[in-house]
Amino acid sequence: MKHWRDDIFYEYVERIWQSPALLALRTDRYKHIEYLDPADTNELYDLAVDEDEKRNVIRQPEYGSVLAEIQGRLARRKRETGWTPPALSLPNTPCRLRGRPIVSENQ
Repeated sequence: MKHWRDDIFYEYVERIWQSPALLALRTDRYKHIEYLDPADTNELYDLAVDEDEKRNVIRQPEYGSVLAEIQGRLARRKRETGWTPPALSLPNTPCRLRGRPIVSENQ
């Protein structure tokens, strides 16, 4: 029996319309966004109490252990998928083609 993952890992690196490049990990309760552009601030949302994602709790001390756990999951997904940072030096650069989709073998 195949087990379902309990999180989703995604990237957005298309540079059209000056959108920030990012990685994110979402569980049923939390959403963590890690921006790849140095000027942006990362985000963490507790979807159980903030389903509209209006309150970034990344700097709230009570979410410190949650943030560490989510960051660990994100790092694991990066390793499992062989993720590499995109070249962000050129604006309006479309997403790079991948030889295979970003899918973990340990789904």
